[in-house]
Amino acid sequence: MQIVWKNKYIILVKFIQRTISIFIENFMFNELLLEGGFNPIYNKQDIVHFQFNEINLETKVKMETHALNQFQGNCISFAEMRQQIGLRSDNVDESLLYANMIQQKNALELIQAKLGQNTTSSVSSNTGTSGPDKEQKVSGTAKNTISPTNQHGTSSVNIKESLSKKTKKNIEKYKKNFASVYKRYHVARNEICEQDNSDITTILALTRDSISKDLANRIQAEASNGMLKALKDSNSNIFLNKKIIISELTNKMNKTLNNIFKDIHKKIKNEAKSNEEKIAIFDAIEYRIRFLSESIVLKSYWYAYVKACHQLHIAKVYIKFNSEKDSKNHKTIIDTNKFTLDDIPPYNAYCSCKIFQERRDSK
Repeated sequence: MQIVWKNKYIILVKFIQRTISIFIENFMFNELLLEGGFNPIYNKQDIVHFQFNEINLETKVKMETHALNQFQGNCISFAEMRQQIGLRSDNVDESLLYANMIQQKNALELIQAKLGQNTTSSVSSNTGTSGPDKEQKVSGTAKNTISPTNQHGTSSVNIKESLSKKTKKNIEKYKKNFASVYKRYHVARNEICEQDNSDITTILALTRDSISKDLANRIQAEASNGMLKALKDSNSNIFLNKKIIISELTNKMNKTLNNIFKDIHKKIKNEAKSNEEKIAIFDAIEYRIRFLSESIVLKSYWYAYVKACHQLHIAKVYIKFNSEKDSKNHKTIIDTNKFTLDDIPPYNAYCSCKIFQERRDSK
């Protein structure tokens, strides 16, 4: 009975830690990364996680033993093994490791002793239950502490990933402007988290497709607005082909959306052991849906603007940057005949850079 209550307290503490991690990652790390020019929305390598140390000593030992087994099985490197168990991997004096400092030294001394005792016999004829051969057997693979023989039950090993006024305002704005996307995502979360036997794969696939169609319609609508803006700025009555190719935008949106839902599916399958943990996963990843929705729709507006300028025979358009950091990393002038999506704002989630048909002060 005592073990059951202990496990309940451990699960509660881990849930609280995970909630704190989500708060720090979403409302501190991500905001700082976006302001610093990184993009955790599209680039996985830019994502920063906040992790607590393992509070369950038994689980900690299992994790460290698992890392040691992976190293001895030639699955990971020495540096990766040390990183997994929370130790530094740089500037390690390998001569002080047990194998080099004790085991290898003793083995050499035993061989030299044998050769000194009987120079006519080979080393192999003197091998037995002692000496270096015995040492090699003793220092084989790590003992199986993951499933000890007298263990009562099993405990899960959950590897962790895991507000400013401005952020709160942006979130409320997203909920209002993208209410249908927000609702679809939360309906999927509730169905998966509240029904233990729910078909996770099907629910996520249907949600992804419905959000994709929703955003595709928004992209098309904003593209039309961007073209009208270009016409207005040019004071021209030239007929424009409104069926501009926006496949590049929709492809980028679908690729990012697929990666988001793959991550949700993977984390739920591999990490979530309770409904609370499933909810935490959905909440932790929701910001990526928000940033994708806001950025891709606004980008379609300026993308169509530049495409329309090309049809109007305007060779160049100019960027009015919101910050000096953006101006250092992107072109000031866009060639309407040749440009990429990376040349078009927004450059990050909160970017307010604009495009004009004449040069404006960028400051």
